[in-house]
Amino acid sequence: MSLSKPEVSLHQLSEHAVVGVNWRPMRLVGEVPREHACDHCRVIPRETAMLPCEHVLCHLCRQANTSTGRLVCPIDKRSCDKEELRMMQLPETALNALKAHCWNEDKGCQFVGPVETLLRHYERDCGFRSIQCSISRERVLLKDLPVHCNGEECTATGEAAAASASSYPTRDATPSVSSITDTVEEQKRQLREIHSHVAVMQSQVEKLHEASAMRMRKAQELQRQQADRERQPKGGSLLRKFNNSLRRSFGKARKARESESVQQLAETVDSVGESSQI
Repeated sequence: MSLSKPEVSLHQLSEHAVVGVNWRPMRLVGEVPREHACDHCRVIPRETAMLPCEHVLCHLCRQANTSTGRLVCPIDKRSCDKEELRMMQLPETALNALKAHCWNEDKGCQFVGPVETLLRHYERDCGFRSIQCSISRERVLLKDLPVHCNGEECTATGEAAAASASSYPTRDATPSVSSITDTVEEQKRQLREIHSHVAVMQSQVEKLHEASAMRMRKAQELQRQQADRERQPKGGSLLRKFNNSLRRSFGKARKARESESVQQLAETVDSVGESSQI
């Protein structure tokens, strides 16, 4: 019985600034923090949401599993409200620090590097990309192309050379099934990327709308507070005038009592003096 190969965990990036890396399956180096990778589709977006059940979803999976205002987890089927989600942002530095294996790893390429460097390596430098030799009909790795071209199997003369030359595809030739499939897959990838950008823009518009509504409420509250302050000085001025008048009245009364006490004391002294003369 043959042993099956261990399953390789592949991820896809979305919303990455480097054009050409989004929505391409890649094998990342090391463990990706689970709060930044969608548990449903394995996409690593800029923003994820952790549900109360602790599963993590990207924006597209949340949108696809929301019905009547409630989100249903596609993994355990538990539902929750939008207010129960815990949103998490993937920092730009962490996104750029992600490293991945070359897409030609299955052909022997051992290159590992950051996403931006990986794309440049794959498109320009990787020797493990392959082409099909029109003479031998073999697929040859770029790194082996010089040896292949100088080998006996790639020597064509006379009729063989003419036959091989006539087999080159022309603009009017009918495209092969594989080329059509590749074109369709590329168009699908581009559509997914466009859909992702539209979803992100929709999310940003919703956030701007919420922020605008919040600013409007704050402005209305400030206007109300300003109106209250403008009404307060009038009533406060009358109260201060009343308090000042009351204090003056109390002061006059106190002085009057003091004057009466002094008068009574003087009369007492006079009466005592008269008594002593008698």
